[in-house]
Amino acid sequence: MHRQQVMKLSVIAMPLLCISLFSHCELEDVQDVRQGIIKSWAQHLIVPGFQDFADRAQQLLVATESFCTAIDLANLEASQNTWRDTRAAYKRLEVFAFGPHKEFPGRYGPAIDTWPAREEDILELLNGTKEISTSLITNGGATKRGLPALEWFLFASPDTLLSETVSNPRRCEILLAIGEDLSLSAQGLAERWSTGEGSFLNELTDPETAQGMYANSKESFAEIVNRMWFTFENIQRDKLGRPLGNESNGSPQPDNLESRFSQNAIEDIRNNLSMISELFEATDERQGLVSHPRMMERTDLIASFRNQVNKTMQSLDDIDQPLSEAVLENPDSVRKVIDNFGELQTLVQVDFMSTLALTLSFNDADGD
Repeated sequence: MHRQQVMKLSVIAMPLLCISLFSHCELEDVQDVRQGIIKSWAQHLIVPGFQDFADRAQQLLVATESFCTAIDLANLEASQNTWRDTRAAYKRLEVFAFGPHKEFPGRYGPAIDTWPAREEDILELLNGTKEISTSLITNGGATKRGLPALEWFLFASPDTLLSETVSNPRRCEILLAIGEDLSLSAQGLAERWSTGEGSFLNELTDPETAQGMYANSKESFAEIVNRMWFTFENIQRDKLGRPLGNESNGSPQPDNLESRFSQNAIEDIRNNLSMISELFEATDERQGLVSHPRMMERTDLIASFRNQVNKTMQSLDDIDQPLSEAVLENPDSVRKVIDNFGELQTLVQVDFMSTLALTLSFNDADGD
């Protein structure tokens, strides 16, 4: 057989071989693309994001120490602002509420952010007689820990907060113990999401080598994309629908709001959406979902998602009062936000997952 004939046969045979092996050649390329995007997310968003949260939690502890050293309005406002900054850093990471967030031995999520704040549990601690220590907070139940408990001590009953803190030293003892416990949890979470040996992040970025909970990068990639629509669904149901009264026969339940004492609920949602938007987009330094070749082919889908993100952000901006008031006085504005997040959820849950040929998962927050 002539050499030219052999070459022609080889050109024909190679694609046929790939097809006969379930498109193995193409799948290897796609796998490399997925892994590259995940590693870019890790380098530019995940690792710095969790370290930023840990740093801010430590800054919050320092701010509350200053407040308890000199209990005045200036130090209170500084602590409140630092709490908001810490809250923002954490809310940006909510799309990553899996792995060490939920799994033992760390299970950091409930320790950091069990909301809404349970005022009766906090008052039980405040009115009790047990000696306050960080260990007591760590082992005392999630409803007396983390950002919501700190929020109560820094924002609840604003008219009497300063005088009550001056007259009751136990308030500062608890405030500082919760702050130290939060800082330890935040640092532990950052370590699990670091590039260090044995970290959970390695299971996500290099699953075949780490041999953890993901068999390959298709599974770990699907985890993050699924988490995007989980977050949108949770916002609709838990952060907006429940306070609006969707689970109570239409009777608004503002006490079920996230960050209700600080009136930070809308900002929490903005930060949730902000990180997902960054995961979607690419920059000169960072890849995103738009970097995937199959997404590049769907310019219509890219435009639809971007437009819907802008529309959703605008509907959040249109609520010109605290969410606790909006659910009572302007429920239509809240329903508009819910509808917009529903559109985002559909785009990710249906269009993204189909375009990227990923397996749809069940939202593990269902029924919480």
